[in-house]
Amino acid sequence: MSMRPGWIFQFGEFQLDVRARSLRREKTIVPLNSRAFDVLLYFVQNPGKVLTREELLKNVWAESFVDENSLAQSISALRRAFEEKPGDNNYIVTLPGRGYQFVSPVPGGCFRGRKYPAGVDNGRQHGFQWAAFPKTHDPDKCHYYY
Repeated sequence: MSMRPGWIFQFGEFQLDVRARSLRREKTIVPLNSRAFDVLLYFVQNPGKVLTREELLKNVWAESFVDENSLAQSISALRRAFEEKPGDNNYIVTLPGRGYQFVSPVPGGCFRGRKYPAGVDNGRQHGFQWAAFPKTHDPDKCHYYY
């Protein structure tokens, strides 16, 4: 997979580096397992959108069978990484009977409410494409990779 430097999604005091597959709080690396990282990446690519459990399972782990318990464990790992306490809801909100919502703003996101950009298939990595944007965060200058 071709990736370029600068693939960093910023939200709150965190930076998600797609190329390095790492999460940082300011300058400190926050440990995340691979599944939690993939869930977080899908969340930051879809900020503000209500994501059902089924959608997350289908798009994050398209190539493997994963049950809702694994998803719940990944979300729990993310909440620990964010140091969220019950009721904080600064990053991930659970919507009973509906799913989850990533509520922290992600400046410069390339998707602007669309799951995929027009004319682009769903990619080959975990059922979605990777997106990168220049420092200007201009969504018209986003680069999509598979």
